[in-house]
Amino acid sequence: MTTRRPPTPSRRRVLAATLGLVLGMSTALVAAPAQAAEPSAPTLVAPADAAAQVASPTRLQVRVSDPDGDPLDVRFQARPTTGGASTNTNADFTLVTLPDTQNYTSISANRPIMAAQTQWIVDHRADLNTALVTHLGDLTGQPDSVSQFQAASQYMATLDNAGVPNTVTTGNHDMNVSTGSAPLFDQYFPPSRYAGASWNSADVRYGGYLGQNLFGTDPVDRKNQDSFVLLTAGGMDFLVVNLEFNAPDYALDWAKKVLAAYPQRRAILVTHNMIGTDGSFSHSVTRPGGNFPDQIWDKLVAPSCSIFMVINGHNHDGDLGEAYREQNNSCGQPVRMALSDYQSRVNGGDGWLRYYTFKPSQNLIQAVTYSPTLNRFETDADSSFTIPYDMRIGEAPFADVGRVSAASGATASVDLTTNPGTAYEWRAIVSDGTSSVVGPTWTFSSAAATPSTLAADGFGRTVTAGWGSAETGGAWSVAGTASRYSVTGGSGIQTIPAGSTLTAALAGVSATSTDTTADLSLGSIPNGAVYGYLAGRRVGTADYAARVKVSPGGGVGLNLTRSTTVIATGTIPTTTVAAGETLRARVQVEGTSPTTIRAKVWKAGSTEPANWQVSVTDSTAGLQAAGGIAIAGYLSSSTTNGPLVLRADNLSVVPVGGTTPPTPPDPPTDPPPPTALATDAFGRTVSAGWGSADAGGAWTVAGTAARYAVGGGAGSQQLAAGASTVAALNGVSSTAAETAVSLSPSAIPNGALYAYVGGRRVDGVEYGGRVKINPDGTVAVQTSRGDTTLTGGTVTGLTLAAGDTLRVRIQVQGTAPTTIRARVWKAGGTEPSTWQASATDSTAAMQAAGGVSLRTYLSSSTTSGALTVRYDDLSVTPLG
Repeated sequence: MTTRRPPTPSRRRVLAATLGLVLGMSTALVAAPAQAAEPSAPTLVAPADAAAQVASPTRLQVRVSDPDGDPLDVRFQARPTTGGASTNTNADFTLVTLPDTQNYTSISANRPIMAAQTQWIVDHRADLNTALVTHLGDLTGQPDSVSQFQAASQYMATLDNAGVPNTVTTGNHDMNVSTGSAPLFDQYFPPSRYAGASWNSADVRYGGYLGQNLFGTDPVDRKNQDSFVLLTAGGMDFLVVNLEFNAPDYALDWAKKVLAAYPQRRAILVTHNMIGTDGSFSHSVTRPGGNFPDQIWDKLVAPSCSIFMVINGHNHDGDLGEAYREQNNSCGQPVRMALSDYQSRVNGGDGWLRYYTFKPSQNLIQAVTYSPTLNRFETDADSSFTIPYDMRIGEAPFADVGRVSAASGATASVDLTTNPGTAYEWRAIVSDGTSSVVGPTWTFSSAAATPSTLAADGFGRTVTAGWGSAETGGAWSVAGTASRYSVTGGSGIQTIPAGSTLTAALAGVSATSTDTTADLSLGSIPNGAVYGYLAGRRVGTADYAARVKVSPGGGVGLNLTRSTTVIATGTIPTTTVAAGETLRARVQVEGTSPTTIRAKVWKAGSTEPANWQVSVTDSTAGLQAAGGIAIAGYLSSSTTNGPLVLRADNLSVVPVGGTTPPTPPDPPTDPPPPTALATDAFGRTVSAGWGSADAGGAWTVAGTAARYAVGGGAGSQQLAAGASTVAALNGVSSTAAETAVSLSPSAIPNGALYAYVGGRRVDGVEYGGRVKINPDGTVAVQTSRGDTTLTGGTVTGLTLAAGDTLRVRIQVQGTAPTTIRARVWKAGGTEPSTWQASATDSTAAMQAAGGVSLRTYLSSSTTSGALTVRYDDLSVTPLG
C-alpha cells in the first residue's frame, strides 16, 4: 500500500498524533491477537509451462496449501496473448473533477466561484482535451434548499450548454442521510438531463442508472444517485460508475452488474466518501443501511478487478483536503484512490479543482490542482503528482475462467475452452477468506486447426422466392416475405422497402472463428441511408456484423454492430459509390469471452486495405458461442425512392488464418448516375470546425471554430441567443443542384430558431430553404435569398420536439430567373410529394454558379439558453 500524506499537518493532527502515541505506549503491554498466515502461492500441476499443441478444452491444474490448514477459494484466470501489448500513441486527454461545491451554492457571495469553475472548464476544454467532468458530491449544503439546487443546476448547465460531458452523484449534504431520499437532487439532476444531453456521442454517453432495470429488475429506483457513463478516450474504453454517499448494498449489487456487463472496460469509481486526509478509509457520517468505505472496498472494489481508480471528496481538516493511496485488489493489481476537497478553505474553497491528464504514450496520469478564481496552480506533492498506469493496448486483460473450493494440500482445476493455434497466459488466485495470493503467470499454446472452407456462394443459380442453397454451407433461410429474395444474374438479391430489414442466413455454419468476405452492390442510390450487414457470427437472431452504410449521394461508412447496435466506428478513406458499383466487405469474428471483431471495406477493383479499418472486443453473454453467417439489408424509413435492390455475391467464409479464395473479376456495371457534387455522412471526429466532407472538399466555418464539431455521426453548430453560425462548401460550384440534409436541435428554445439550407451560395448570400422552428414546436418552411423571405409558411401538422430530426430538400436551378423550391418533413415520416414553397428570383448578383452552406440563427429574444443543432446525411446532386 502506498499513501501520500500532506506535508504539513494541522495542529489538530499533531495533538491527535501525540495522544495516539501515548495511548499506544499504554496498550503495547497488551498482546495483540495472533493473525492468520496468508496462503502459500499455488504451484503448477498442468499443463506444463510453455507447453505447445495443447488440446481443447485444456484442464488448468494447481496444487494449493495454507499454513493454518484453512479451506481455500481458488480463482482461475486466463487470456489469449499476442506476446505483449503495444505502446499507446493516442493523444493525451483529461478527466476533470469538481470537489464539494456546497460552500459556494449555500453562500450567495461565493456562488460566482462555482460559475467561474464551470466556465473555465468550458473555455479550456480544447486545451486539455477534456473527455469528462465528474462532480464528487455535495453539490449543495442543504438537501431541502431549492435556491441552492437551482444555483448548482445553473452552473452545471454551463457544461451542458457547451456540450461538455459531465456527471454528478450525491454527497451527504445532497440527501437526507436518515432516509436516503434526495427529492431536490432527483428534480434538478434527473436521468433525463443526462440521457438527453447534447454531448452524448459514440465516444461518450450516459449509460443508465439504478432503477432503470437494465440488468434485470432493480429493487429500488435511485434515479441519478447511482449511474454510469461509457467513455472511449486515448484508444481505450472506460466505464465511469457514480455511487451515492456511503452506498448501501443495493447500490453495490447494482454496480457489480454494471461492471459485469462491461468486463473489458477500464473502470473508474466516483463516490463522495472513500479515503480521508491521512489516506486511510474514512468512517465519517453514519447512514442507516449504508456501507463505510472499508466495506465498499471489501464488497465491491477489491473483488472487481476492472476498477483501477477511485476518486472522492467529502473529507477535509482545516485547509487539508488531499490524499492519495494505492492498495492491491484481489487480483493483485493496484487500485489508485485520490481525495480532493477544498470546502474549508477561504471563500468556500477559493475555486480549487482537480484534474487528471492521462498520458497514454508515457503510461502516466498527471494530477493537477488549479483555481480559476486565483489563476494559480497548487504545486506541493499532494496537489501535483504523477500516477503510473499501464495504458498499453492490444493485450486483452485476464478474464475469470472458473472458481472452485479446495482443501489445503489438494489439487484444484477448471477446464478452459481454447481457440485453435492461440497462445495463452493463465494464473490462479488463492484466498483463505482473509488474505489473497496471486500465483505466477504460466503459458501454453493450443493445437492448431486445419483451415477449411466453412461456406462459399457464387450465386450461380436461379431462385424466384428465397436464395436456395449455398454451394458450401447449406440452405439459406430468409426472414419475412420470400418473394423479396431472389437469385439471378450471378447475385443473391434482396428487394428492400423503406423502413424494412431483410436477412438471409446460413444457420448450418457453426464456428467461433470466421473470416467472411462478400461483394455488395446497390441497384440505385436511395435518398435515405441504406445499410448492408455482413454478419460473421449469428447465434439465434443476435449477431456480430460489419455494417456498411451508404448515404444519399453515395458516401460510404463502416461500423461494427452487435445485433444492429453500433459497438465501434471505423475510419475509411473517402469513398463514394454509384448505382451498380461493387463494394467488397470483409469481417473477422474470433474467440469467446472476449470475442474480437474486425472489418474493412473497399471498392471492388482496388487493392484490399492492408489494415483493419475498425476493430473491437465484446463479451456479451449470448454471443460467446459458435454461430452462423448472415447477409442483411436495411433501408431508412425516410427513403421515398425505394424499394431498393441490394445484391450480394462471391461469399467466402473460412476460419481466421485460413486461405480466402482469390478475388473474382468484377462484373460489368450499368452506367453510373451523375456524380454527386457533395456528400457528407459526418463519420469522423473534429473538435473545432468540420474538417472535409466525404465529397465536395473542405468545410469553411464562420466565427469561433470551437462552436463547430463533428462527432457521433453528425456535424454540430452551437448557438447562443442572437448568434449565427454557418458552414460552407465553397469548393462546390453549380447553377442547378438538389440539396438534402437532416437537422436536429438539442432543445426547442423559447425564441425562434432558423436553419438555412443554402443550395447556391454566392459571396456570402445563399438561395435556398429556410426552416423556422417556433417556441411551440411548429415548423415553417420558406424559400429565401439570404435573410429575405421569398415564399412559404407554416407546415400543417408538423410539430417538433427536442431530439427529433427533420429532413429538408431544396432545389436551386437556372439563371435569370433562378427557381428555388423547398420542402421539409419529420424523419421517419413520408416525404411530401409536392414542394411546400416555390419561387423565382432574378437578383443580378445571384445569377452565377455557387457553393453549398448550412447556416443557423437563434433569435436574440431567446432566454432558455444555448443549444446545439446537428446536421447529417448531406447530399448535393446535379439537376439535369
